[in-house]
Amino acid sequence: MHDDVKVAFALVHGSSRASKTLKERYRDELELALEHCRVAVELGLEFEEYGEGVLVDAAKSLLHSYPVSRSDAALDPHVDRILGHRDFALSLLLRRQVKDAWRVFVQRFGTFIRSLFIRDGLPYDEAQKELEGLIDVLSDDSEGPPPIAGYHGSVDLNNWLYCFVRSRRQKVGPIGKVKCPIGNDDPGFVLPLVLNEGELREHFKNEFSLLWQKTATSERELLSAFAHGHVPLYLVDENSTDEKIKALGPQLLFEKHSNLIKSLAV
Repeated sequence: MHDDVKVAFALVHGSSRASKTLKERYRDELELALEHCRVAVELGLEFEEYGEGVLVDAAKSLLHSYPVSRSDAALDPHVDRILGHRDFALSLLLRRQVKDAWRVFVQRFGTFIRSLFIRDGLPYDEAQKELEGLIDVLSDDSEGPPPIAGYHGSVDLNNWLYCFVRSRRQKVGPIGKVKCPIGNDDPGFVLPLVLNEGELREHFKNEFSLLWQKTATSERELLSAFAHGHVPLYLVDENSTDEKIKALGPQLLFEKHSNLIKSLAV
């Protein structure tokens, strides 16, 4: 087994020696990356906390990647990927409930998150309530680590938030009305690091091109409508006098979009 796998395993299981070894190995990269996380540093993030957070999550990423037993399994690309996402530094402060960090979070991502709810047909005021409810959910540590701790720097934080919001709304509806369940299980799934960025982009482009060819014209119109927050006329009778039927439009759109995406994966 490659040495990096052994060290990563030791680090995840609390080895202070492994932590010291890896911090010395990546000190230059960690210090340079932290210099570009000015806001997080101003809010109190120190090198030791940042280094520990990056390395532990990188170690988990390596151990959960497939196959970890190959001879060239290395920690370097996992560390590099996390260092490439500067909001990871902010997420470490959010994990330990730094109040000002949540203020910065709203400044950076509030408009984006609010727009996701508006796309679902909610007016601005209700979308704002959903945003506030989402923050309560993400920061809730009453049953273990807060859900924001589920962000491990494998993607940009806004992409992670998009998936989080969509999956929770699909399962339990509006966040402000139903408390989202908090899961402590970490599947730790990551894509195999076998392609460089250019090859990976080309791979996804080809895959989505094939999926798009599978869709009917009506389904393409549905995807376009969902992207712009519109409700296709065939989903709801605009001339109907029944307010309940009109109100179902956005929910029907969300459900049909969800079912379509699932069908594309088959």
